[in-house]
Order: sequence, then C-alpha cells, then structure tokens
Amino acid sequence: MILPTDTRPELSLYFLGGVIIQQLEASPDHKSTWVDLYEQVRRQHSLSHKLFQLTLNWLYLISVVRVDQEGGVVLVHQSA
Repeated sequence: MILPTDTRPELSLYFLGGVIIQQLEASPDHKSTWVDLYEQVRRQHSLSHKLFQLTLNWLYLISVVRVDQEGGVVLVHQSA
C-alpha cells in the first residue's frame, strides 16, 4: 500500500504523503486544519476519506507531521 505495484501509483501513501507535505509547506505557518487539508488535497487528487486518513497516519508514524493543541496538522520537517 505504501508503494503498490498493481494499482495506480498516485493512490499510494508515498505519493499522497508528498502531496500533503507540499500543501503544508505552502501554508505560511506550515500547518492546516484537518478539514482544510483534506479539501485542498481532494481538489488536486480524487481520493477517499479513508485513504487520506491512512496517509496522515503514516506521516504521523514516521514523524513528518504532528497534531497541535488546537487539533491542527503541523509539518515537523520542512525542506531546506
């Protein structure tokens, strides 16, 4: 599922994780609400709520994003 070999690559967690990271990097404070982030990504790529949630969980598990006290999604590692 992270890198599928039998489905479209744009539905992989790896690809969608990159899309989410790009959205967070484009934000001035590198954070977004969960709902706003989902809407931004969904406008670019047709994806289900479940796949979006799995991708966010994966990014959280590998310490790329975190959840702040207000419930926002925050990018931990920014590109140089």
